Amino acid sequence: MTRPESRPVAQPEARPAARPTPRPTPRPVVLNSYNAPDDTRCVDLFRRPDGSFGFEECRRDPEDGRGWARLNHFGHQRFDSAATALEAARASVPWLSAVLP
Repeated sequence: MTRPESRPVAQPEARPAARPTPRPTPRPVVLNSYNAPDDTRCVDLFRRPDGSFGFEECRRDPEDGRGWARLNHFGHQRFDSAATALEAARASVPWLSAVLP
C-alpha cells in the first residue's frame, strides 16, 4: 500500500499584535458659561480632570460662522475652587461683573 503524498497544512497568516487603543485625554468640564449682553463674548468656568479650576473668555462673530474663539488665554491659570476662579474672572474680564448676581 502506498502512502498518499503529504501536503503541507496551510497555516493562518500571522496577525500583527494588536496595539492598545489610546484613551482620549480627559477634557475640562464646563461648570457655567456667562454670556455678555450682546452674546458676542462669554466666560466659561471649568473644572479640570486633576480637580483644579479655571476660566476662559471667548468671543464669536455671528456673521463669521466659525464659532467661539479664545481671548486673552486665561485658561492656563489654576485655582483651588470654582469660587476663586470666578473671582479671578470677575477681576480680569471687565464686562463680567455686570452679568453676575
